Amino acid sequence: PRAMAYLGWIFETGQGVEVNGEKAAYWYAKAARAGALDYAVKLGWMYLGGHVVPADREQAEYWFGMAIEQEHVPAKLALASVIIADALGGRDIDRIYESRALLEQVLEAGDLTAAFFLARLYIEGIGGHPTDAEKAAYYTRLGAESGHAQMQGWLAQMYLQGAGVPQDNIEAGKWALLAAAGGDLLGQQLNAILDAELSDSDKEQVVARAMSWMRDRQNAVNR
Repeated sequence: PRAMAYLGWIFETGQGVEVNGEKAAYWYAKAARAGALDYAVKLGWMYLGGHVVPADREQAEYWFGMAIEQEHVPAKLALASVIIADALGGRDIDRIYESRALLEQVLEAGDLTAAFFLARLYIEGIGGHPTDAEKAAYYTRLGAESGHAQMQGWLAQMYLQGAGVPQDNIEAGKWALLAAAGGDLLGQQLNAILDAELSDSDKEQVVARAMSWMRDRQNAVNR
């Protein structure tokens, strides 16, 4: 598969030859059928976006589906994200539960990227999906604990508002501080709000909790 994929790359990028999308797709397809399923996902994205090949939604879904049939986690995540993007644009909203099922499988396989999309489903009600504050908080916490700055900002807001979790300004401050340190705009805004409202002793607790989380996180990474 590696040699086939290399030939696909040559024709995709025009390394010493003219760019030829048809030949690139041909060799990537051979690599995918030989078991290199990442290239099935690559083909899916190529056909979806019309990159060096004509845009073809049916072909995109075919290649994502081929890899999904073989339990390829990146393909499940890819198709789930495409369905969510469709639903955000008002297209095929009836497929939103298919997306959720794929994301749950991705999460079960250990890829926490799925938590971001699952949280959004329950927060935003994308495609008519039911909102659920507690489930939103559950998935948001998974992402926040993994170090996802944007989701740390979401969790801070949830604690500040008592949405899906008990209202807790100290915990809100902890997650806002961590999110802000990671460059998240919401985290920075909430951190500024809480910094103006909390007492000095509360601020000390916020910093202590944030530092404790960072130590635990570093220890987990070093294991």
